[in-house]
Amino acid sequence: MKTIIIGFSRNKNNAIGSELIQKFMGKPFSHTYFKFKEDLYKDYTIFHAIGKGLVYMSETTFLEHNLPIYQFEIQILDELFNELMEDCHINAGKHYGFMQNIGIAIVRSLKKININITKNPFNEGINCSEWMYYILEEIYGKWTPVDPNLIAPDEVCDFLLARGMKCL
Repeated sequence: MKTIIIGFSRNKNNAIGSELIQKFMGKPFSHTYFKFKEDLYKDYTIFHAIGKGLVYMSETTFLEHNLPIYQFEIQILDELFNELMEDCHINAGKHYGFMQNIGIAIVRSLKKININITKNPFNEGINCSEWMYYILEEIYGKWTPVDPNLIAPDEVCDFLLARGMKCL
């Protein structure tokens, strides 16, 4: 068995983007990430979507700029861990979906006035919560009927909480 961690964080310096996302979601975090321990390194590895795309980062470097808010541990079989590592490797460097975040805000805002759009109008690239959707889909199967391009960090957190997961 291996342990992985799905985490939620915000920018330490209260960057405007982080602040806007927190206010929009009504949550104390703006970002979600995948954390795991590789046998070769003393430090944990973070694999997440940031402005440069899907990237690996040491936890030490991650913590220089980010404040973890919630972290959830998930125990998985070694075979599944290896599959997730392969997925990370294959997807490393994928383009970040800046506009995808704008699309999420537009679609959520339209839903508030009863206009139901089921697809993100800006689906090029990948953001942090879409990546976490795919990680959790590998573990639990399809867990929402929502377009993965419309998943925001709060929905990832809500899914884990609904499964009865406890924060570290």
